[in-house]
Amino acid sequence: MSTKLSTLILTSSKLIPNNPEKFRGDIASKHLNNPLFHQHLQNSKLAYRYPLIHYLIIRGNAIIFGLQAGADEVSRLFSELDDITIGAEKYPILNKQLNIKAHIFTVTDSQKQYYFVTPWLALNNTNYLNYKDANWTARKQLLSRVLTGNILSAAKGLGIKIGKKLFAEIESVKPVNCNIKGSPLIGFYGQFKINFDMPPLFSIGKSVSRGFGVILGE
Repeated sequence: MSTKLSTLILTSSKLIPNNPEKFRGDIASKHLNNPLFHQHLQNSKLAYRYPLIHYLIIRGNAIIFGLQAGADEVSRLFSELDDITIGAEKYPILNKQLNIKAHIFTVTDSQKQYYFVTPWLALNNTNYLNYKDANWTARKQLLSRVLTGNILSAAKGLGIKIGKKLFAEIESVKPVNCNIKGSPLIGFYGQFKINFDMPPLFSIGKSVSRGFGVILGE
């Protein structure tokens, strides 16, 4: 099944600070009636599904990445956005680039290489304790299982059926301290391989709408 993707890249006169959560808040505040932008339903309950719009800050550029219905909404933003606000500062948009394409998520015969360009939030309270007490071999196996689960969960949320078994392997990871809404978390940069074809800027794990777990292929 082909999945529509839209990527809107926004460049300002100065580097946009790496705070995708505030970037998300700025865009979402202008589209409160559309839960695709903020994952909250009209009764203020959280929509528990794979987000169809992701907000990223990479190399000082603000990026909005949309999938399926989210891709159409991101495309509409191209003509709407003249500036964005991060915290108390406004950033005028000097250049906008919109890329629209389709991608077919498929199981591949051989493993493909990917790496995280933003921290991957892989661990919950339970598997963090298992990770903390494990040696490197056990940590690698644990993270590989979590990675497979994250990708299967994302595919299910997009309505993508995977008819074959996925084989994921963590090759290297570097833990980094992260923060979401004032709560400290551990994220991971690193490389992995898996027999699954995913597009650039696809996101895996927790809080993907806030710019975590973004991947690129090699």
